[in-house]
Amino acid sequence: MFRHNNPKKDIAHILQQCLLTSLLMLSISACGTANESDKVDLIVALSATPEHIMIDNGNSYVWNNAKITINNRYFYESDIPRGGTSLNLTEFTKQDGTSFNPKKNRLYRVSIYVPDALDGKPGVFNW
Repeated sequence: MFRHNNPKKDIAHILQQCLLTSLLMLSISACGTANESDKVDLIVALSATPEHIMIDNGNSYVWNNAKITINNRYFYESDIPRGGTSLNLTEFTKQDGTSFNPKKNRLYRVSIYVPDALDGKPGVFNW
């Protein structure tokens, strides 16, 4: 005898299988070292004027040898103490020595990298 499938049961079965698969994938991805990241998020507050960038180090430690990059091309390296630091944008230079010109260039990206921020882990911040 020929039996017709119930479309509602078929859809429910497919949804059940998808849900089960999703839960399985989620549980697998939750295993491992989720709390043991290889990087530390830096606590940063940024502000800028036409000539300066102000970086507020909100961490409880000095950022030693911090590498600050603006617009992916201009670099500055220094220790950054806790609290606020003001840097002149012209101090940021390309690898060829060309300084950032705030009258010609616009600040649109800031990255901070600290090689040994906390417990031997590097610290990162991207804006």
